[in-house]
Amino acid sequence: MRTYRKADWDAAQAAWAFFDMDTWGWVRTLAGERGMLFPPSGDAYDSADEDASPSQRAIVYRAIVDTPVALRRSICNSTSWADVVRRLIAELELMRAESDAQDARDRADADAHRIGHHEASRALASLGLEDRS
Repeated sequence: MRTYRKADWDAAQAAWAFFDMDTWGWVRTLAGERGMLFPPSGDAYDSADEDASPSQRAIVYRAIVDTPVALRRSICNSTSWADVVRRLIAELELMRAESDAQDARDRADADAHRIGHHEASRALASLGLEDRS
């Protein structure tokens, strides 16, 4: 079990006081189990979407809302918020790449099954149902 100085413990408690525990409670608990006494850096007004360089808090909050399973996995395999954020970003990039690849496959499948005007005319002609327009 890890121990902390009382001054550090008190400072961490004060820092976490600015976080809504209905939203952040499970994150705080998991992080504490991994030795992350203090919350992620940043403030409540940071945005993962609008800020050019989002804070740790903004990235972690976005993960609470959008990808809590990935966040849980990242926290459980990390010992610092920097590592949590790095893992989250890597996982999100992988998810985007997989999604883009699936979209490309779907488009290719749709293109392969699309019949052009000339092919449709030939098919109708072969059935004796020529397009007379």
